[in-house]
Amino acid sequence: LLAFTVPIILVAQCPNSPLGGLVSGEKTICVGSSTGNLTATGQSGSYSWEVSTNGGNNWTSLGNTNNSTYSNTLYSPGTYLYRVAVVCPEGGDYTFSNSEPIVVKYAEAGTLTGGGNFCLGAAPSALTFSGGFGDINWEYKYNGGQYTPYIHCTGSSCNPILLSLAGIYTFRVRTSCFGSASDKYSNEVNVVINNPTEAAICNDPNELRKS
Repeated sequence: LLAFTVPIILVAQCPNSPLGGLVSGEKTICVGSSTGNLTATGQSGSYSWEVSTNGGNNWTSLGNTNNSTYSNTLYSPGTYLYRVAVVCPEGGDYTFSNSEPIVVKYAEAGTLTGGGNFCLGAAPSALTFSGGFGDINWEYKYNGGQYTPYIHCTGSSCNPILLSLAGIYTFRVRTSCFGSASDKYSNEVNVVINNPTEAAICNDPNELRKS
């Protein structure tokens, strides 16, 4: 009878050399908005989330141990760096993932272009909003009145419709984040609707081209 000794090899989850893995989810958000899900992948060992608000000089533990996602709502502007700290349960080294930035900003004003002179019944050319930051809200007023929401446009380009009276329609874009105190406004642009029976621009193609 022959006896054999068979070695039993125990493979630790991360024998003394944990893997920091990768954190993803970089974005720029409004004050008062959620970060959305930051995601941790490729870690070996036990890990927990950390945040830095001073460029990585100091880190604060967020707990959330071994949870592959993290989210939070942020109410102060600044750059928040997120990472996970990884350690082997068996002891030994510890390491970190990359740090992923979430930039939190107040609303910023942008620039509105377009406008001009048009004949009643003709379709005005598009208005274009560029730059700025925050939720886009189109507003208009008629002949110097009070601004009201212009519900027919929502994105960065607007084709004014339902301008059924001759007069001056003044447009602007309000950008907003959490709370109305942070609202910002673009410049104003006029869309002038001329009565065909009174305005030379509606009867002279050369004048119309110059508008």
